[in-house]
Amino acid sequence: MAAVLHHVMNLLSANFKTIPSLLPFLSLAPSSIQAASSLNPNGYLTVRDSRTGRSYTLPIINSAIEAMQFMYQSGLKVMDLGLQNTAVGESSITKIDGIRGSIHYRSHSILDLAETQCFESVAFLLIWGHLSSAVELQKFRLALFEAGRPEQVVIDCIASFPRSAPTQTLILAGLAAWASVDHSALPSEMGRDIYSNDIRFIDAKIPRSISALGTIVAMSYCHTNSIPFTYPTSSPSATSTASPFVTNILTMMNYVDPITQRPRAEDVATLSKLWILYADHALTPSTSSFLLTASTLADPLTSASCAIATAYGPLHGGAIDMAYKTIREVGSVDNVTTLIGEVVRKEKRLPGYGHRVYRVPDPRVGIIKEMLAQPSLSKRLDGQGREREGDGFLKVALEIDAQAQQHPYFVKRRLHANADLFGAFVYTAM
Repeated sequence: MAAVLHHVMNLLSANFKTIPSLLPFLSLAPSSIQAASSLNPNGYLTVRDSRTGRSYTLPIINSAIEAMQFMYQSGLKVMDLGLQNTAVGESSITKIDGIRGSIHYRSHSILDLAETQCFESVAFLLIWGHLSSAVELQKFRLALFEAGRPEQVVIDCIASFPRSAPTQTLILAGLAAWASVDHSALPSEMGRDIYSNDIRFIDAKIPRSISALGTIVAMSYCHTNSIPFTYPTSSPSATSTASPFVTNILTMMNYVDPITQRPRAEDVATLSKLWILYADHALTPSTSSFLLTASTLADPLTSASCAIATAYGPLHGGAIDMAYKTIREVGSVDNVTTLIGEVVRKEKRLPGYGHRVYRVPDPRVGIIKEMLAQPSLSKRLDGQGREREGDGFLKVALEIDAQAQQHPYFVKRRLHANADLFGAFVYTAM
């Protein structure tokens, strides 16, 4: 359950992190990105070439210089292996402050959004730039519902895989099958650019892309667990304060209360909040992969497939699974000191710890810990039912964090737990 729901998170949150939520990718419309040369400079950098004695003056825009200016003025290229200090565009979607430990979506604190908004509301914010009105939110929810019903070719595609097939392979195949149905969404099939100049057409395809991912993940879960798949028949209520989108995904997965045959309200609220926390994280490798593919004028589902493939790597979205497996291998809090020693000696990696952006604790970790402390989740990790092992592993994760925060190796390098260390336990509890 944990691994599959993690795929949902990364597919459906605007980081679209076993996909990286498709939302941030779609919301990075061309109008959101500008070349530095088109903006007013707030300073200049003068560079002298010691080979020729010539000097060049480069405009500084928002603490950056445009790499193409080097080529235009001096014929030089900028080498930046791994793009560690290269900005490829300017975006107003997500701002991460790794020094203060904050994340903002469209100038709204992620902490506030997680407490006050549902998943669809935050998705709307990321895509269209403002929090939705009640009418806009209901229209978006209905569009997601209507776009999510799969064609038979998609059902047959998923069913053709072995039940032991890794989830990401089912998702990639399912997306390809879904894309094959609607030729009007494929620029190469239509023989022209169909996305760049028609904003209404783009808006119409966004719910299709998001819902396709949600439905395919649910279908993959059902196939892997030999559960009959059924698409919900009831459209979302206009008065619902919960997330109909999350509700429908859990319904399709048959992850429901045995008495009511409906998803539990606390499960819907938990996933909605968690997916908000993972909704976007600026220009991650998967987002970059999506944008690179989309820059060829490919369709959104094909671009999302590339993002999913990128996200599954253990140095990206796959880190949440790697972190959980590491904790399972440790097994007991008695073995944590040994693990820390192996990490310090560089004999082992510690997935879920440290981050290239944050020099303070990941702001999402605190909320995830609070979620795990809630009775609706903690009681499932306390030794009740099938999650009996979960509580012991959570104690291992907490002990890893406690020891690392006191160890000079981690303190000196300002390494802290990131969201991946604890995120898996929310799914485990469910």
